Amino acid sequence: MEKSASKRALRRHHTQRLKRYYKQAHDWTKTKEKRDPVAAGKHFQTPHPCSCFMCGHRRRWYGLSLAEQKNQLNFAEQIADI
Repeated sequence: MEKSASKRALRRHHTQRLKRYYKQAHDWTKTKEKRDPVAAGKHFQTPHPCSCFMCGHRRRWYGLSLAEQKNQLNFAEQIADI
């Protein structure tokens, strides 16, 4: 049987993978020659720079989606039946 990786190793792997992705895919530096590893770490920890309606949490600005509203309705009906 294969031995699975520890949670810490998996978390480190995904951290490095996402930092590498942000360095390559997103132009978050002023000059492309100089790519700051600290900036990659900051972008990894907080991918959304602000909380405006375009970057922030969707539910804060637009409320629940239709599927979530339907689920709440079904749940309320099930509780009422009990």
